[in-house]
Amino acid sequence: MSRDLKYDEFFFRRENRIVSIMDINNNYLYYQNEMFCPDCHRAELSFVNNTNKTPHLRTKQNSTHTQGCPHNYNVASNKTIIKCFTNLTSEQIENKLNSMMRYLCVAQHTRNENTSSNNVEHNPMLIKTQKSQETKEIQAIKRKSFNIAINEKDLACICVFYGKVKLSVEEIIQDKKHYAFLKIFAKNKQKFNIYIPKHFIPKDIETDTEYNFVAIGTIKNISEFLKIELLLGQKYDDKSISIKYQKC
Repeated sequence: MSRDLKYDEFFFRRENRIVSIMDINNNYLYYQNEMFCPDCHRAELSFVNNTNKTPHLRTKQNSTHTQGCPHNYNVASNKTIIKCFTNLTSEQIENKLNSMMRYLCVAQHTRNENTSSNNVEHNPMLIKTQKSQETKEIQAIKRKSFNIAINEKDLACICVFYGKVKLSVEEIIQDKKHYAFLKIFAKNKQKFNIYIPKHFIPKDIETDTEYNFVAIGTIKNISEFLKIELLLGQKYDDKSISIKYQKC
C-alpha cells in the first residue's frame, strides 16, 4: 500500500469550492495555479499528466499543509484501522460515520476548519495509535471517491468510500436466509454492491434519488459490480454497520 494519501479532488480557490480531478479533463488552464489541498486549503497542487502513470494531483514542491491536515500523515495500514474500529462502541462508530459524512460530502467547504493543529483529535479522517508508552502516532485513513476509477491497486485496502450516488436494494430470501445487496451507482457509471444482513436492510431507499454516501471497507474484486466488503463485516450482531447515507 502506498504511504501517501492520494488526491481525488482539489479546492478551487477562485470559486471557493471542491472540484473532482475528473472535471479537469481538457480544462487544466482554467484551474491552473488555483488548485489547493481539498482538506486544509493551504498546500498548492499541480496536475501531472505527462508521465506513464495515471493522471494525478500532487503537492507542489515547498508547499506545506497545516499540521492537522490528513495529507500530512502516512496512510494507516489495514491492521491499524481494524484495531481502531474493533475497539469502538456502536455509538462511537455511528458518530465516526456521521463526522465522515459531514467532512467528505456535506460540508466540504468547511473542511479546513477541521485541519488546524487544535483539531487533530477531532478530525474523522485521522486515527491515533499508541506507538510506545510515551508517544502516539497519527495516521490518515485512505479514502476513495465512488466517482473515481477503481483499479487493481485499490484491491484489499481499507478505505472510506464516499460521494454522491444513486442506490437500490436487491432483497433475497432463500434457504431460510434473508439478506440484501445494496447497489450503488456512481456518476462515472461505476457500479458497486454491498452485502447487507437481514436486520440492517434499508427500507427508505428511493431509486431515483441522489444520496451522499459513506462506507468503510475494501474492494474485493474488479467486475461489473465492484464488491465492497464492509469493515466489521463479521460483527453485525451488536455493532453498527459501517455505512451512512442521506439525501442530497
